[in-house]
Amino acid sequence: LSFPEMEFEGKTLYAAAHPPRLQSISELFKSLSWRRVALGMGKMNDREAEIATIFFYKLTIPLACILAVIGPAPFCMRFGRRLSVFFINTLSLFGIIAFFTLTNSSVILGQSQLLPPFWAVLLPPTLAFLIFGWNYAKL
Repeated sequence: LSFPEMEFEGKTLYAAAHPPRLQSISELFKSLSWRRVALGMGKMNDREAEIATIFFYKLTIPLACILAVIGPAPFCMRFGRRLSVFFINTLSLFGIIAFFTLTNSSVILGQSQLLPPFWAVLLPPTLAFLIFGWNYAKL
């Protein structure tokens, strides 16, 4: 059967077949509208909020590797009999799981526009760097 009255718009069809989570950073960058995304100014529709949130998430998630090193570093630099290696590994593993949970919840906050996407995604890494950076700087 042919449906001659059906018309497909290429951009809408592409957006339905390729969700933002599966797009690359460059594709997300091209589809962002910077007037609305710039620090949360202006109202965005749901699609724009999802694209902006995933874009900022993909930019900030590589920082988790740095946090995984900076977090336990102050504890590993001191030597003592009371602080066991198992305890350091356990706290580090718990910390990285808590960080990813907090980051994923901030993605949900950004997509639902409870917070602007830029601030929602940037808040967990900033807090983690402030906490771990303070411990690292005291050494």
